[in-house]
Amino acid sequence: MRLLIIEDHPLFARAIRDEVIRLAPQNSVMIAGSAQDALDALRKQEFDLVLADLAIPGASGLSLLKQIRAQSTTRVAIISASDDPVMVHAVFAERAVGFISKASPPEAFSQALYLILAGASHFPEYVYAKSAPTPGAIQLTNREITVMRLIAAGKQNKEIARELALGIPTVKSHIKHIYAKLGVKTRVAASIKAGQCGILPSSASLT
Repeated sequence: MRLLIIEDHPLFARAIRDEVIRLAPQNSVMIAGSAQDALDALRKQEFDLVLADLAIPGASGLSLLKQIRAQSTTRVAIISASDDPVMVHAVFAERAVGFISKASPPEAFSQALYLILAGASHFPEYVYAKSAPTPGAIQLTNREITVMRLIAAGKQNKEIARELALGIPTVKSHIKHIYAKLGVKTRVAASIKAGQCGILPSSASLT
């Protein structure tokens, strides 16, 4: 996965990069220290994820997020020293996939970053309380719910096929439909999203 970190403070930039590499060593990470450098990088190559501070040279408030949205479809998460609820809600409304406060305890910061790297979203709980989908908002069939529960339990495609007496292509088809309905791309992200939306018990979403 290719990541772009937008951060003008070298120490913060290196710390975020090091944590990304620790959590997912296979990732390729680039750092941009200004809004212009970031937008230039996004024009030259594709990234799977952008981790951006909003307060950097050449941008203020939501302007950088809006500019990235205007020229790229890549996932964007905000890592900021400001955790003002109004700003956090505004970031959510701009379709970012996450918001992490730089003031978060190290373990909480790492967990939030891990979820975002895995393809899930992460915002403070008060955002989800007002904005998260209700259990009925995402409709999985009974069979898809069964498959989703097995995915959350850590079962691989062969195991799911054997347990449900299905062919592997059928299992893959169910998983494809589950991913599409949940708006995710990985098994971990699917498990987390299913827990958040009430499709699975929250205790099962990280099993």
